[in-house]
Amino acid sequence: MSQSLPVTTWEVLKLTIPQMGLMLCHLAVSMTDLWVCGQIDGQILAVLGGISQVFAFLMLVTSMVASGCMATVSRAVGAGLLLRARRYAGLVLCISLLAGSCVAALALLVLRLVPLHGLSSPELAPAVSLFAQAYALQLPFYYSMIILNSTFRAHKMVWLPFATLCLVALINYAGSVGCGLGRWGLPQLGYAGVAWSTVASSVLGFACNIALAMRRGIISRTSFASWRWNRAALPRLWRIGIPAALGSLAGQSGSMALLACVANMPGNAAETLAGMTLGMRIVSMLYFPVAAMGMTLAIMTGHLLGARRKAECYGMGLHYARRVALIAIVAAAALLLSRHTVARWFTHDQAAVTVAGIFLLVACAKLPLEVVGMLLQAVLDGAGATRLTSRITALTRWGICVPLAYALTYLLHLGATGIFVSMACAEATGTLCLLYLYRQKKWLGSL
Repeated sequence: MSQSLPVTTWEVLKLTIPQMGLMLCHLAVSMTDLWVCGQIDGQILAVLGGISQVFAFLMLVTSMVASGCMATVSRAVGAGLLLRARRYAGLVLCISLLAGSCVAALALLVLRLVPLHGLSSPELAPAVSLFAQAYALQLPFYYSMIILNSTFRAHKMVWLPFATLCLVALINYAGSVGCGLGRWGLPQLGYAGVAWSTVASSVLGFACNIALAMRRGIISRTSFASWRWNRAALPRLWRIGIPAALGSLAGQSGSMALLACVANMPGNAAETLAGMTLGMRIVSMLYFPVAAMGMTLAIMTGHLLGARRKAECYGMGLHYARRVALIAIVAAAALLLSRHTVARWFTHDQAAVTVAGIFLLVACAKLPLEVVGMLLQAVLDGAGATRLTSRITALTRWGICVPLAYALTYLLHLGATGIFVSMACAEATGTLCLLYLYRQKKWLGSL
C-alpha cells in the first residue's frame, strides 16, 4: 500500500480481542453441549449435529427480516448520525423479536404435524423431538440477543456483548454439566438437561442485553420512531439484509443437503454424522479468531464508509487478509499433527474419532485460503455489498459442493471423504472468486 493504514493494528486488536472472547463463549457453549452429549451417549452427538443444522436454518429464515443491522448502524455512527443509529437499533430489535416468535411458533406447529425423520435412527426419536422443541423455543430470545450484540459492536462497545456471553456460557455450563450428568447434587436429566439449559441461558442473555442497551442509551424512547420514519428506513435494511439472508439460506440449505447425504450413506450413518459434527466443532476453534477479526473489519468498514473513506477501506481488507493467512498456515499445521488426540478429548467412540480425523485433514489443508475469503467477505458485508457475496455463496454451495458431494459419495463410493473434499473445493472456489472481484474494486462504485 502506498499510504498508511486508516486503522492501526492496535485499534484492530482493541476491538478484536473482546470479540475473540465473544466467539470463544459461543464456542464454549457448543463445546459444552458436545462434551456432555458425548459423555451421555455417542449417538446423541448425531442428534445434536442434525438439530443444530435445523436450528441454524431457522435462524437464517428469521434473519431475512432483520439483517443489515451492523452495516446500517455502523455507517450511521461513522457519519455522526446517532439518532438515526438508535432508531435503526430499535426497529431491528422489534422486527427480530416478532420474526423470531413467528418462526418459532411455525416450527413447533410443523414439529407436531410432521415428525422429523432422516436425522437419526428410530430409537433416538425422543431425543430428536426434545432438542427440536427446545431449540425452537429459544429462537426469538437467542436471535434478538445476537441482534443486540451486533448493535453494541456497531457502536464499538465490544466489551458489552462479551460480558453477556460470558454469563450465558457459565449458565449453560452449570446447567448442562449439572443436570445433564448429575453433578453437584443436581438431578441427572441426561440430554434433556443439555437442551433446556441452552434455552435458559439464551433467555438470560437476552434479558441482560436489553438492560445494557437501555443503560447505554442505545435503546431508549427515541429508538422507536414513527411509522413514517420506519417505513422509509425499511428499504435500506431490505437491500442489505435480504441478499445476506438469502446467501446464508443458500449456504445453510446446502448444508442440509449434505446432512441428508450423510444420513443416507450405506453403513452406520450415525457414526459418520457424529464424527463430522465433532470435526466441525474442533476446527471452529481455529475459525473463531478469524471470525472475530472479520467482525472488527466489518465494524471499521461501516465507520470508514460513513466518513466517505472508501479507498482506505479497500486497502484495509487486503492488508489484514494477508497477515491472517500466514498465521493460519502455522495453526493448521499444529492441528493437523494432533487431530486424533484432540478428537479423543470429546468422545471415546473410535469410529467418530476416525471420521473426525479425516474431516480435520481436509479442513487443515484448505484453512489458509478459507480465512482470506472470510475476511474479504466480512469487509464486503460490512460495506453493504451483500448481493455479491450471496451470489458467490449460492454458486459455490449449490453449483459445486452439493453436486460434487453426491457424485463422489454415490458414484465413486468415497463415503464421508467425498463429502469433505467437495466442501473444500467449494470453499476454495468461493475464496478465489471473492479475491478476484474484491481486487476489481467494482463494489466500491456501488456504495
